[in-house]
Amino acid sequence: MTPTHPPDRTIQLARQSTRWSQADSAGGYTMRYITAMRNYLIDLWGDGEAADKSLVLLLGHLASKGFGESEKGRLRDYLLRSARAAAAAQYRREPTEVVPPIDQMQVDDPTWLDNWRECLLARVWRAMERFEHANPGNFEYSALRVSTDHPDDTESMLAVRIGNQLNATVTPPQFRSTLAAARLRFAQSIADEVTDTLESPSTEDVNAELAAIGLQHLVEPFLGRAK
Repeated sequence: MTPTHPPDRTIQLARQSTRWSQADSAGGYTMRYITAMRNYLIDLWGDGEAADKSLVLLLGHLASKGFGESEKGRLRDYLLRSARAAAAAQYRREPTEVVPPIDQMQVDDPTWLDNWRECLLARVWRAMERFEHANPGNFEYSALRVSTDHPDDTESMLAVRIGNQLNATVTPPQFRSTLAAARLRFAQSIADEVTDTLESPSTEDVNAELAAIGLQHLVEPFLGRAK
């Protein structure tokens, strides 16, 4: 079983990306991050039904109006403001016993940042899994997943786990090589995902956003490494 390596030993920040504000479908683009908004609204509001109705309002607005001419910048800030406005609109339509905590819904709210980070990481994990499925013989996703789930296992133990999981012989050197490639691909995917949430980002912008949402530690080890 031969690992499929990324083409370089380093990653690039601010690679060419899709400007979120110019997406063909604002509603469709926003669906990528609907989990972050839904979980955040439920965390603060405590009402899943009201949260879902708020998001229906938001998606309907985006489908008809697009992102509009509102302030650009970070997509997570735009979506937080939009979720706040949608929650207020839904409450006006159907008041509930619990008032949505609009004043608490700020772009630097740790709860929002936690939900945003988990949403981005989930998207990266899914991308890793899709890549593995699309490339027979590649087991980078599986190697990274088993290593993450069993952090105290030795390399030999992890190789055995992967071998049993894939019904194949995986040697410790094969596992080590594949895990290194997986971590590199994972870091690049995080950087790309973050880049796509910024408007005309520079390397400095991506670095700052990675730090702000608590993902810099997963990317920094792969910056500036010699080829």
